[in-house]
Amino acid sequence: SSHQSEGKNKNNHTEFTSGDVPIAYVNIDSLLNQMEMYKDLNQSLQEKQQKLEANFGSEYRDFERQVTDFQQKVQKGLLTRKEAQDMDAQLGNQRVELENRRNNYLLELQEENVVSQNKVIDYIMQYLKEYNSDNKYRYIFSYSFGGGLLYASDALDITSEVLIGLNQKYTAEKAGK
Repeated sequence: SSHQSEGKNKNNHTEFTSGDVPIAYVNIDSLLNQMEMYKDLNQSLQEKQQKLEANFGSEYRDFERQVTDFQQKVQKGLLTRKEAQDMDAQLGNQRVELENRRNNYLLELQEENVVSQNKVIDYIMQYLKEYNSDNKYRYIFSYSFGGGLLYASDALDITSEVLIGLNQKYTAEKAGK
């Protein structure tokens, strides 16, 4: 190729002019913020979390009412010691069960969140294969604040065209569902 003959300097490094380097990058932060697929997945996770909080909120309030009710009965002497012990044990079990269900649900949400992130990254990578089917780029880097890529020239930024393509593809697939 013409790259080799272009001019080696004393250190034996090939000198590329910017047009020769088959490299581009995508700003992953702004890509995600504007990606329809990411927005959809995020929204569905938020709705689930809100539903979770609403459900558990009312269950906790019911539970607290039962506890208060029980304490009042004990204070008024309306329960035998045996009844009070049974009731206390039952409420203790209820509390543990509520906490366990809530923790399992939160773990499920976390797992769904991780899977959603993986789906989005996979979708981007699959799309970039199509996008680069002409092998125009040898590398397409992901740029994010604090990431491994500390500087890249704006001329190599393909974020906006990748974003447009990703959203078009996703919207078409969503409509086809």
